[in-house]
Amino acid sequence: MAFKSVQITGNGTEHVVLTNTSVLEGVVTGGILYNSTGLDLSFTISIDNSVAISETVSANSSYRLIDKINVPVGLVLTATLPSGLDMTISLYQSAIDTGSALTQTQQYAQNASDDADRAENALPAGTIDDGSVSTTKAWSASKILQEIGNNVSRNYVTVSDNYVSYAKDFIYLDTTVNGEFAVTLPSAPSTNDTIGFLDIMGNLSNNSIIVSRNGNTIMGRNRRYDNRYRQY
Repeated sequence: MAFKSVQITGNGTEHVVLTNTSVLEGVVTGGILYNSTGLDLSFTISIDNSVAISETVSANSSYRLIDKINVPVGLVLTATLPSGLDMTISLYQSAIDTGSALTQTQQYAQNASDDADRAENALPAGTIDDGSVSTTKAWSASKILQEIGNNVSRNYVTVSDNYVSYAKDFIYLDTTVNGEFAVTLPSAPSTNDTIGFLDIMGNLSNNSIIVSRNGNTIMGRNRRYDNRYRQY
C-alpha cells in the first residue's frame, strides 16, 4: 500500500489521513503544512485518538513534520487543521514486515528507497530523466533502486581501507576506521558496468575517498574522482 501525495485542506474538523489495513506497519514521510494566513495556527495529528504531534505554524509560513510517523497495523492516522492551514504528505510507504528482522543490507536498501522517493518528490518538474547521466538531471527512485538498491546480483561489501573493486560491487564506505582511502575500479570493465557506493557512517565530509579509474573512463571521463572536490 503506497501513495505519492495526499493533500488536506483545513476546515477545523478532523480528517482521516490514512487507515492502515495492511499486515505491515506503515511509515508516513514528507509531510509539510502551509499557513496562508496572517495568524499563527495550531494543528494536531493523532493515531487512534492519541495525539502524536501538536504544533503551531507561524503566520504566512510552512512547517515540516518530523521525518517519519509510524502507523501500526489496524490503526488510523488523523489530522485536525484550522481553516487557512493545508497539509501535504508526499509519501506513504508500507514498512517491511515488522515480524521479520532486517539484515543490514535490507535496512540500507529500505532507507535508500525512502530517501530516493523523498528526493524525487522534491525535484522540480522536468528534472527526472532515467536515460541521462547529466549532472543537471536525476534518475527516478525506481531507476535508482533498479541500478543499486534492489539488484540481487550485487556483491555487498563494507570497506574501510584501500580496495580493488569488482563489477556489480555495492560498497559500504566507512572512513571512521582508517581515515581516507582509495577504491580502485576494475581493470577490464564492460560498458555500462556499475558499482554502488554508500557512506554508511556519514563521514565523507571529514575523511574522503578517491575512486581511481584504473586506466579506464568513469562515466566517459578519464579522470579519477575525489569526493573532497566533488569532481573528476
